Amino acid sequence: MPVRSTGNSSPSTQYITWISDNKAAWTFRAPGMDADPTVEVSARPVPQEPMYIIINLGISENFGKVDFEHLTFPTHMKVDYIRVYQPSDAINYGCNPPDFPTQDYINTYIEAYTNPNLTTWVDDYKQPFPKNSFLGQC
Repeated sequence: MPVRSTGNSSPSTQYITWISDNKAAWTFRAPGMDADPTVEVSARPVPQEPMYIIINLGISENFGKVDFEHLTFPTHMKVDYIRVYQPSDAINYGCNPPDFPTQDYINTYIEAYTNPNLTTWVDDYKQPFPKNSFLGQC
């Protein structure tokens, strides 16, 4: 899944491409997530922060025909391999790149990241909801 999402690239040129069988299966381009006043949804940029890869059996006909008649549940999914590409001059392991330092924040609230019984930030963890620069709170 190549991701063009760096601090140096224009937000309008960022994209994420999903690859299957060595072929581009689907590409999400940033302009496709522009604001839509009809449904009152603001613009959603391609994240510049490090991202996670989640593999699941999410099924959607938006990515191709689903043969529901022959599906059996519960089922198992087998994955041969996952390959992650990074620009050779911007390799990042972990979650603390210089442009988006997060390690101190995670360490400050480590219990929220490690205790599976804390499922909500305010009610279970008893912390105020974090401020957000997009909402002008920071």
